[in-house]
Amino acid sequence: MQMSRFEGYQQQLNRLQADLAREVQAGEDLRYRQAFYASDAYIERLARERLGFVRRDEIVFQNIAE
Repeated sequence: MQMSRFEGYQQQLNRLQADLAREVQAGEDLRYRQAFYASDAYIERLARERLGFVRRDEIVFQNIAE
């Protein structure tokens, strides 16, 4: 009786440790994304893609066939 109870607790502990490891990894992923989204590189990429911004020294070519 006590051995099966112990095994049940051990399985529950294993599941909780696996859940904790997944949540820790998810937290690390979120911190990485937060840092990336606050970076100058990301902001520049958005300005280029969504707003069409270019740098002063760049030459812009447009495809008029479209």
